[in-house]
Amino acid sequence: MVFMDLSERKTDQKILAYLRETKMKLPKAYTELVKAQIQICCAEDEKEQRKGSGQTGIGKKNWGHYGKLAAVLVFICAAAAGTGGVYAAISHVQQRMESLSEEEKENLAEEAKYANADVFSRELTGEERIRLNELLERYQTEGLFPEREVLEVSDVDEVVPNRVCFLLETSTFYLPDAPMKDEQLLELIDFYYKRDYSLATQDVTMEYQQVAEVSQEEAVRLAGQKLKEVYGIEPDRMVTEIEYHQMLDANGNTMTSDQVSFSAETEGTCYSAAVDLQDGRIRVLTFEDREQSNYSKSEWVDMELCQEQYPGAEKMARAYLGSINGWGESRIEYLAGKDGRLHTGIVNYIFRDAGGDFCVVSYSCVRGCFYEVRSFTEEEQEAREQRNAELAQRESLDYVSVEITEVR
Repeated sequence: MVFMDLSERKTDQKILAYLRETKMKLPKAYTELVKAQIQICCAEDEKEQRKGSGQTGIGKKNWGHYGKLAAVLVFICAAAAGTGGVYAAISHVQQRMESLSEEEKENLAEEAKYANADVFSRELTGEERIRLNELLERYQTEGLFPEREVLEVSDVDEVVPNRVCFLLETSTFYLPDAPMKDEQLLELIDFYYKRDYSLATQDVTMEYQQVAEVSQEEAVRLAGQKLKEVYGIEPDRMVTEIEYHQMLDANGNTMTSDQVSFSAETEGTCYSAAVDLQDGRIRVLTFEDREQSNYSKSEWVDMELCQEQYPGAEKMARAYLGSINGWGESRIEYLAGKDGRLHTGIVNYIFRDAGGDFCVVSYSCVRGCFYEVRSFTEEEQEAREQRNAELAQRESLDYVSVEITEVR
């Protein structure tokens, strides 16, 4: 994946200087918010330098080290260049933004408060960037708006391969693998405009908090150890990259994590671990191929294959959770259309340990590998299953969850 992050101090300082000198007619609250956030990013980068961090940023092939605020400013600056103002000068856009309900603005602003730096599943191609700029101008001057909106999902399993999807939990945009259509690019532009406008019209403040954390060196050690146990890699021989994230949970408590990634310079694959810096737990392990998506609409349900892959999934779950004598339950789970094709090409293996925690091992049928291992509390797993059930009903899918003993 491509992580868009404000991690270069020179970039941060340039943007901050631009905001100080600009004559754009942005609402004061929004301008102050952006200034504050960039100062926070600068302070964080200095903190990382003091900690003696390694490389920052998971991907070399990205849009540059620009985070959510930088990406937003790309749109703002482009709009201001020809109009003299972002919202006031473009009647088409202004009318569209003012049509947002208070509830919609509050939701968008609230989501932005808890979002980390935006992540994109892939970079835009050169041709897509050209069309993005052309469509941005038409969006502003002609009122050319998308017919639909970015599809917001609550779990990666809900991602629709031919739609632009946004997962709030990780602030990730999942882009179609195929060249994006004008409609899809417009959806992306529209999303940013609405989020910016909602932030500008809400009294939103974000505060960087100092919290007790596992050291970066320890986070790297824990990540490497767990990836070695589960995937059998030798992290010491690979390039290490680190992304630091801070956000607030639903109760307003500060959460921090390091996304530690290991990759070989000569290969396109990357292993990564999300390390909770409060307790050192590994929340998510992933195995990505930067040239190939995990998702597909063309894979058929094959229960025989599902059963064949079960021992491998169980082995990974045991390595991830530690020594387990037996499972409270184990299941195979997937979403499929009425024609028997997997909704996203993914099959999940669900394991519950004696303590009630769940481990989900995800298998990509198109790549033919286990690409992700996650842990959930009982409450989180119930919420996850509820989302899957709602998605199945909304998209007319079959949500299949079969106990392993039933399919053997």
